[in-house]
Amino acid sequence: MLGGPGPRVAGAARGAGEGADRAIHVEDDGLATADPSAVAGALASAMRDEAFDLVLTGLQSDDQGSAQTGVMLAALLGIPSATIVMEVDVQAQEVHVKRELEGGGSSA
Repeated sequence: MLGGPGPRVAGAARGAGEGADRAIHVEDDGLATADPSAVAGALASAMRDEAFDLVLTGLQSDDQGSAQTGVMLAALLGIPSATIVMEVDVQAQEVHVKRELEGGGSSA
């Protein structure tokens, strides 16, 4: 899921390289300077008809570094989230993530 102005080809290509089945781009010039709540709302509106179970966000963000957009997005969709995800391992019906925390990594 990508949000913001203009082409986000690099982000979509990176996601595909990391295993994403597809990308959805909410193209809106206003999202580049919007607060995390507005961005999460725009993304949630675009995702309502999709069947997502989980929101995972990485270390780097375009939300002015607040790391809040993913958490707010998950809350709006009523699904769990994990932030600062560095690695994802899907095993049968379980998802294991490695998160980056101050002082080192953590698995959950």
